[in-house]
Amino acid sequence: MTGVGNISRVSFRPYCLPLRQAWRSAQGDIEQRRGWLIQIQTDDGQLGLGDCAPLPIAGTESWRQAQRRLSAMVVRLEGREPDSAFAGLDGLMEDGRSHPALRCGLEMALIDLLARRENIPAARWLNPAAADFVMVNQNGGSLQRMLTDVSPVSGVLKLKVGLATVAEELEQLRELAQRYPAVRFRLDANQAWRLAEAEQFIAGCQDLPVECIEEPLQKTGAAPDLNALTVLQRRAAFSLALDESLCVLDWSSLLQAQAVRRVVLKPLREGGIVRVRTMAKQAQAAGMEYVLTTTLDSAVGVWASVHLAAALDGYFADVEHKPVHGLATSSWLARDLAPAPELVPAPIMGPVAERIYLPARPGFGIDLDQIKID
Repeated sequence: MTGVGNISRVSFRPYCLPLRQAWRSAQGDIEQRRGWLIQIQTDDGQLGLGDCAPLPIAGTESWRQAQRRLSAMVVRLEGREPDSAFAGLDGLMEDGRSHPALRCGLEMALIDLLARRENIPAARWLNPAAADFVMVNQNGGSLQRMLTDVSPVSGVLKLKVGLATVAEELEQLRELAQRYPAVRFRLDANQAWRLAEAEQFIAGCQDLPVECIEEPLQKTGAAPDLNALTVLQRRAAFSLALDESLCVLDWSSLLQAQAVRRVVLKPLREGGIVRVRTMAKQAQAAGMEYVLTTTLDSAVGVWASVHLAAALDGYFADVEHKPVHGLATSSWLARDLAPAPELVPAPIMGPVAERIYLPARPGFGIDLDQIKID
């Protein structure tokens, strides 16, 4: 291991990345992703890159809230040794729980820097037995959009539901199932349905190749009704999952209740890579499934999540039991900060997920000369 100097410079470069078309969900539309590219540099020339991209509808702080904390974090980080800054990040931030996107971006940059110091990929810095690739679902947007799309699809396809009536969407889903017989559907309702609507939709899916439904229930008060979710999960032949509800639920209580089979973990929302790694291990130990997803992140954020997924996948003994993650979102961006991960078809035909292979380059594998910010 080569030594590394103290942090000499922390910079935040703002960016705005338009989407090719609006990302629709029951919680609202997204037309662009704004954030900051974080660069942490040491006095001996080492560099780490991170992505801070707040998205309040996903459960993070606002863009302005993150902006107000940027200058304070520059002062607190500069002059520190990277290992110390990484280990003490919570103390440096003081209120990292209320600024998860900013904390995540800073932690990303520190992990990238520390892995580069070791001259190994970040995935293997997180877990020496990290996997060489991760499996990912395709993102089709809404059911209605996929009905007009002529692109070939296989593996696991994620679609937004809860945008029309239950009867209409079940009919659309049946049409897509006939069109794509080798596809399993991962559906996301984004808390769109009342209990009766969720029951109707789940009953209508029992003979369809549905892999999971995320967030099927509207909130009752501050949090979803875990008792109602328990009943729905018992009736469903597939996994139900919680995503944005994790912002308002007690994590330990959720693991104990196991009202659903799956949790959806987002580094940006949870406040960092290490926290998500811990949550994923806890979910697995409790007998629950987990998948990692992005929040329509830039290539820097996506690559960080890919490395985390590969580190976690290293704990699975075989490919059959590895999660299919929601990390293939880069194609939704009209432009990006850096080259995004490429999707590679599975080596066999049929309902098998596509793959993202990890580069052998150190850190997250992105060099500064690859960055493009208009």
